Amino acid sequence: MKGTKVLGISFSARKEGNCFKLMDYCLEKFKERGLETEALNAYGHEITPCSHCNYECFNNMECPIKDDVPLIYRKCESADILIFGPGSLYTSILPNLLIKKIKEEVEKAKGLKIFIVNLLTQ
Repeated sequence: MKGTKVLGISFSARKEGNCFKLMDYCLEKFKERGLETEALNAYGHEITPCSHCNYECFNNMECPIKDDVPLIYRKCESADILIFGPGSLYTSILPNLLIKKIKEEVEKAKGLKIFIVNLLTQ
């Protein structure tokens, strides 16, 4: 397990909401076991919705939107274990996984995927 990289990504609309705290707790447990961990909080990154494009990313071309999404993809690709903290289950990550390119990138990531759920009511 030494050398294993664990990436936790929180998609909460709050800077340090419940999902971030739960993801951080999980990362701490992996760290205690000697694994390399990194927390990525989407709250602190620029993520721009698709707009006025010709779906370049669907055709393996570079996306014309310059934001932090490629950075997130690269980090996912290099992680051995991915932890997703979705924030709101219905308005945060699940709709994004319906987008073909995002779904493909998550599937392409070689790591084990862990999905933590916010069980509080909305």
